[in-house]
Amino acid sequence: MNSNKAAIRLPAFYVGVYEAVDDPSLDSVISWSTSNRSFIIWNPEEFHRRILSTSLQLLSPDYSTFFSQLNFYVSLLYLQD
Repeated sequence: MNSNKAAIRLPAFYVGVYEAVDDPSLDSVISWSTSNRSFIIWNPEEFHRRILSTSLQLLSPDYSTFFSQLNFYVSLLYLQD
């Protein structure tokens, strides 16, 4: 690793979403699409119960807050390109 480069610290929301989507035990609830460039929420009720209501990293107790945060961070990615 190049020591001249600063470590990138990702927002907790990014980390929380990635960990949930990448967790094989949650594949029936949320998983990567076939292209691995997006994710699919297969079971919204379980997503809310098992992920939104328990994840401190997502800071999203409900769908509207989760999707607002998701839209915010996705728009930041487009602004950085």
